[in-house]
Amino acid sequence: MKQYFQNLKSQLQTVGALRTVDAAWGQLNYEQPPVKFPCALIDMNSTSIAQVKPNQTRIHADINITVADIRYNLNPADSFNIFDVVEQVIEALMDWTDGRFTRLTLANISPVTSVPGFCAYVLTFNTIFGIVPPETAAETEPETTDQE
Repeated sequence: MKQYFQNLKSQLQTVGALRTVDAAWGQLNYEQPPVKFPCALIDMNSTSIAQVKPNQTRIHADINITVADIRYNLNPADSFNIFDVVEQVIEALMDWTDGRFTRLTLANISPVTSVPGFCAYVLTFNTIFGIVPPETAAETEPETTDQE
């Protein structure tokens, strides 16, 4: 899963307007956030898990991308610029896949009101991926026999 998020980060870095792309770990809660704006912060929100086969799990995941810009730098003429960045992020991620998960589909856009001084929106994308435990993968390999 780590590789998927690194690939997702690389895909977001193709959005020229973004100055920071990182995993979300509470950066916007700091008085002086350790990011450059506008930024995109990546997180996985919720999952539902289904057992597909005895040794295989399918996970439906919500991937959250928080797109934020600092508010005090905005003058009234620029107050809607965040939506240009949001649209660019949607264009970069809609139907994107790295082959590990299904293509991303946009499920929701919601404002973040709990971070004063910032204009932020959470874009929620849905995807599905499967997990096969390593011992199951080993069981599918052909066995070798010693014939003398």
